[in-house]
Amino acid sequence: MRRLDFVVSAWVAKAQKRQACPRTQQRGYLYLANVDPIQGDVEMIMTASGIVVNESHLQNVANDPTKFSVIGDVCRPGVRLFMVRLEYIYYPPLTEANKLFDVFMVEWPRDTPFGWAVLTFPIEDREKAELLAKETGLRFANGVPTLLGDGIQVFPMQGERVWTLENTPGHPVYQKNPEAIQKMVEEHDAEIIRIIRQHCEKHGIKPPPF
Repeated sequence: MRRLDFVVSAWVAKAQKRQACPRTQQRGYLYLANVDPIQGDVEMIMTASGIVVNESHLQNVANDPTKFSVIGDVCRPGVRLFMVRLEYIYYPPLTEANKLFDVFMVEWPRDTPFGWAVLTFPIEDREKAELLAKETGLRFANGVPTLLGDGIQVFPMQGERVWTLENTPGHPVYQKNPEAIQKMVEEHDAEIIRIIRQHCEKHGIKPPPF
């Protein structure tokens, strides 16, 4: 069983420490398509099983016509809950369906790494994944994260089947209400724990120490 819960929790904690920002704060970046990424601009890319891969591996996934991928900022409200719901509802661990679902944790860009998750699943499942995202206050935005500063920094994965998770219009993150956002994040965390514990109990597995 992949320990996605451990991986995500560790990545969020690391991202928050490095970025010195609360989970309720949103960072500024754009979503652009067809912009060449800078090779070697990634700090680390790791699978949910803890295997380190390189940028070309991500691009190979992007080039696979049978796959659809979404990129999410792990500090963005709703992203972690969507990750867990997507896997545990449609691709549960310890089932054959789980082989159709992949997660890559990416630290990018190298100079000021943020924590990102790339979720990859069969392209025919895009519609149901998108509906699930809406339930957690997210939408699929066309393009990949792009930072503008001294130069253009583009996420190291490009393609017409690679989109980005963004909060839906009217979401509390746009209303500058940190108390409401913090409450939402805590509710999401509680649901994540409940989902994973129920799955572990169903399969007779000891749940992780949350």
